[in-house]
Amino acid sequence: LLQDIWAGRETLNFALPERALAVEPADVLTLTFDGDSRTVMVTRVEEAGLRRIEARTIDPDILAPVPTAARIVPPLPAPGLSRPEVMLLDLPLLTGTEPGYAPHVAVFAAPWPGAVALSVGTADSGFVARQTLDRRAVMGELTAALPGGPSARWDRGNAIEVRLYGGSVSGQPELAVLNGANVAAIGTTDTGFEVVQFETATPTGSNTWLLEGLLRGQAGTGDIAAAGHAPGARFVLLDAAVVSLGLSEAESGLSLTLRAGAAGAVYDPATFVDVAIPRARRGLMCLSPVHVTAVRDGDSGDIAIAWMRQTRMGGDSWDPVEVPLGETSEAYAVSILSGATVVRTLSVGAPAATYAAADQTADFGTPPDTISLSISQVSPTEGPGLAAAGEFDV
Repeated sequence: LLQDIWAGRETLNFALPERALAVEPADVLTLTFDGDSRTVMVTRVEEAGLRRIEARTIDPDILAPVPTAARIVPPLPAPGLSRPEVMLLDLPLLTGTEPGYAPHVAVFAAPWPGAVALSVGTADSGFVARQTLDRRAVMGELTAALPGGPSARWDRGNAIEVRLYGGSVSGQPELAVLNGANVAAIGTTDTGFEVVQFETATPTGSNTWLLEGLLRGQAGTGDIAAAGHAPGARFVLLDAAVVSLGLSEAESGLSLTLRAGAAGAVYDPATFVDVAIPRARRGLMCLSPVHVTAVRDGDSGDIAIAWMRQTRMGGDSWDPVEVPLGETSEAYAVSILSGATVVRTLSVGAPAATYAAADQTADFGTPPDTISLSISQVSPTEGPGLAAAGEFDV
């Protein structure tokens, strides 16, 4: 550019007769005068009886394109498909609309193929397409142990340290968390999955996060929350990417396999994954009773035992006097223990039972000062649910 400016430092003005119509702006001319030749480029033509020409000097060698090798841009290779990471989670009812007898499914893949197709069957009978997931789950694993924590109140002492395989998480205001935001599952197939919520999410490194302000043991998973989690436990954000697997109740518990791979792709063992479908009926299990009391009657010596039941579905509203039953019938099993031995079980159809004085004498030889209880609500199809256990002075 500087060389061209230097070459064009001189401006020439001259006139041509009107018949010289071939000369136009941007034409390159060679002018010879006083024995000297100049190469110029016409910059302006003015029609005024004569054709007044304005031109500037140029150096044609500067304006010539520099010869270069042909530019070759190699095509970018399309990323190859990889086997997706599939998790089947036995979870309690989260919305109340799930069937309760089928696991939830979460799928992650990098790169994400756009959609992952799920098929159910066996190697002998073949596989039948069931559903397609068009979103990958936010999935990862704990990088540090998560100790057991309390239920029904904020856990400000513990934090979740997690490394995500991909995606991200974000914090939410306290009220939003109380209204159901930031729900996740933590655990393994062997230990079960705790449903937990978190208030703040702080990035600590590449794909690593610190989640604080926890609500533990949600949806009736207080038993798993109390046990805590070891490093390597799986973490899944329970958002719209995690859905209930499309099984019928008759298929629950059968030896079936889930096959997952890129939607529209031909089956290839290198890019598809097969996962055995576990029996997943946590959503049908009765939750543990709460607010257990045991009081001895001073006259008869009988012990009046009472409690309040929880419900696994329809219990979020504050308006009803009592939460819905959620079962076809109401039944409880009240176990009286001596150490770890069950000495008597009372079966009742209401949230109250009486431990008669005569039965106390038969079980312990004399009416005890303290009793150990384990109380479970009984499902007509699943049997005793989670137990409320404790020792009471009477």
